[in-house]
Amino acid sequence: MLRRITAGLAALTLSAGLALAPSTPAHAAASDCSAYVNVVCFHQYTNYTGLVWRQTVAQVASRCVNLTDWPGWNDRPSTAFNTSTGGYQLYLYENINCTGYDFILASGQNVSFTGSLAWWNDKVTSLYLYAL
Repeated sequence: MLRRITAGLAALTLSAGLALAPSTPAHAAASDCSAYVNVVCFHQYTNYTGLVWRQTVAQVASRCVNLTDWPGWNDRPSTAFNTSTGGYQLYLYENINCTGYDFILASGQNVSFTGSLAWWNDKVTSLYLYAL
């Protein structure tokens, strides 16, 4: 009886561990950002793959957020999503402290920094989510 309980607990622990394991960066997709409401989200690569950085509006609104404070995200974003509701505009900046050139995304917009926007690829260093 004890063996069955131990085996059952081991199987439960294993299945729970597998369910909680994070997906690998290769499995990232646009839905890792677009499926969430009221978030600011970035992908590592322009094809919506790689690592994902996602924060809620409440976590980043109305203040300058330096990506240098997030290890590995300074100059990394290659896509940007603003899934906020309520009229927030997302300002992305090339320099820390929300200075330098900016790129603006209105609520509900997303962008991949390719083609004519390729200059912004791997350039975003800070952001400001401004409530209109």
